[in-house]
Amino acid sequence: PRDDFAGVTVHRARGNVLADPDGGGEWIELNPELSRGRTGAVELGLALLYRDAHRWLWVPYGETLQLLADGELMVLGGGGSLRSRRRSRLGGVEERVVYAVTPAQLRRLAAAESVRVRVVGRREYVERSFRPEGIARLREFVAAHLDAPPAPRPAPGGQ
Repeated sequence: PRDDFAGVTVHRARGNVLADPDGGGEWIELNPELSRGRTGAVELGLALLYRDAHRWLWVPYGETLQLLADGELMVLGGGGSLRSRRRSRLGGVEERVVYAVTPAQLRRLAAAESVRVRVVGRREYVERSFRPEGIARLREFVAAHLDAPPAPRPAPGGQ
C-alpha cells in the first residue's frame, strides 16, 4: 500500500512463523518487507517479531540475526529491539527488529531448500527453522516484488 503523505510504498509479507522443534513457547516470525520511496529508491528488510509469555530476549543493536541457507552462513545487522519492546495485549512480551537485507541475500534465502535461524539476544539466543510454507511465501514475495518489473510511477499531481 502507498502512503501518499510520506511518498512511500511498503509491501510486507506476514505469517512466516518459524518452526519450534523443542516447543519452547516463544513465537517467532521472520517476514520480508520492501519500501519504495518517491525517487524509486528501494529498501529491503527482514522483520523479526519475537513473542513470549514472560521472557524478554533483549535483542541488541548489531549483527544479531544469523541464517544458514542450505548450510551457507549469512549474518544480518539490525537496530535492536530497544525502541520496540512492549507488553502484548495478550499478556506476554513482544520485541521487533528489522534487519537490512540485500536483494541477492533475499533471493538466496528464497532459493534454499532449508533455512535455519539464530536470533542473538543479550544473554541467550533462540534457534528456529523456516517451515516449507515459509520458504514458499518468501519465493512468492521475491517473484512479486524483486523479479517483477516495477509498476509505473504515478504522474505528479495524481494525473
